[in-house]
Amino acid sequence: MKASAIVGTASVENLERDVALVERGPLPDEVVAALREAFQRNDQGWVGQV
Repeated sequence: MKASAIVGTASVENLERDVALVERGPLPDEVVAALREAFQRNDQGWVGQV
């Protein structure tokens, strides 16, 4: 199962943009891997899940 969350938005336009991006589907695996690697490289002890 994959999930995402929109934490907040400043305007209806931002919400509409975010919904359109979510509708494009998940990020490619190589992008997810690069994000995870960058996060782990810069992790400051965050205990959440990426």
